[in-house]
Amino acid sequence: MLFSCYVDELDDDTNDNEEKKELFSIATADDLYRFASRVNDGENELNAELTADIDITGNEWIPIGYKGSNRYLGVFQGNGHIITGLTITENNKIYEYGNFYSAGLFGRIGSGGKVMNVKLKDVSILLPNYYSIGGIAGNSEGEITNCTVSGSIEALGDVGGIAGLTSKPISNCINNADVKIYSVESGGVGGIVGLTSSHVISCKNYGKIEGHIYVGGIIGTSGKNSILFNLENYGDVSSEETNRETLVGGIVGRAACKIYNCVNYGKISGYWNIGGIVGGVTEGTYIFLEFEDDEIVDAYIENCVNLGIVEGTKEAHAIIGHIYTTDLRDRIKLTASIENCFYDANINHDATDENASAIDENTLSTLNRWVSQKTPVDKNEGFKIWRVDENGKLVITKN
Repeated sequence: MLFSCYVDELDDDTNDNEEKKELFSIATADDLYRFASRVNDGENELNAELTADIDITGNEWIPIGYKGSNRYLGVFQGNGHIITGLTITENNKIYEYGNFYSAGLFGRIGSGGKVMNVKLKDVSILLPNYYSIGGIAGNSEGEITNCTVSGSIEALGDVGGIAGLTSKPISNCINNADVKIYSVESGGVGGIVGLTSSHVISCKNYGKIEGHIYVGGIIGTSGKNSILFNLENYGDVSSEETNRETLVGGIVGRAACKIYNCVNYGKISGYWNIGGIVGGVTEGTYIFLEFEDDEIVDAYIENCVNLGIVEGTKEAHAIIGHIYTTDLRDRIKLTASIENCFYDANINHDATDENASAIDENTLSTLNRWVSQKTPVDKNEGFKIWRVDENGKLVITKN
């Protein structure tokens, strides 16, 4: 099956640098600073693990691997420990000469790098003039899994609670931070990631997400090859933009990819193209999201449920705000397949969706129980899928 193949791929994607290399043990704030300095000075394959909770409140944090030449290529194991008080502002010395750098706990994670089981508490990142900003990483070409972030993150564009921009998977992460974007021209903002060309699997957002153009509870903008699976948004998602077309969704703002088993509970609001699951089905505009001329792009939205309020002035719908049939330059053709998607008609009475079905109280109750009990992706146990049978009853199966 599609998802099983994907999980097998993750399991088989081992990193040779996990073996036979020095393991830097981090038990104090000083240890963490020393580790960051060593990576930033060129030891970017250095593996590390947290062995205790650490508080770095009151100091400007210099991101690990913030230079493109020293992007992090090692394995960072958090062991579930908490780093409290990570703070990055424009007073940070890495910006003193007007340089542009991605920022987070890690600035850039390179291909082959892995960050896992890290918890960030009371993050404070305020960079209103910079792109590619996230709690765990500003820009990631590696894997991020089982990480949690709380606090506040604000930046110009491509901003996420976990990562700003990614080209490799994020899985089993939770964002509790409020996330805000300032750009009114471009850039995505999401509870998990602002812009991705890869997969986002089994993640949750509880933070408030605010932006302008591409705004999503989980993802701001996703690429055509992305798989968005088993995602839940509980936070309110809104756009402040009223003069231009926006794409605001409970799960993803701008998408033309595969979206399965996602649920939104948050209030989704804005002016134009507001959807409980997807703001708009359309192409990406960034270099690694570009499409070929005359390409036919199919988006699949299946087994998704919106249980939140949807409010908008134009094109506000329970599941998808708007489906574009062509891109803005008329280069490609877009189609969307919407199957087995549902919404609570008692909530979304002003934002119905002809591509989805209203669900009754009994079905809703069953769905709520399933959502609260479902587990992360496990290739050995299969994937729980909800279907409605010929009698209108919700049936839970495995794929």
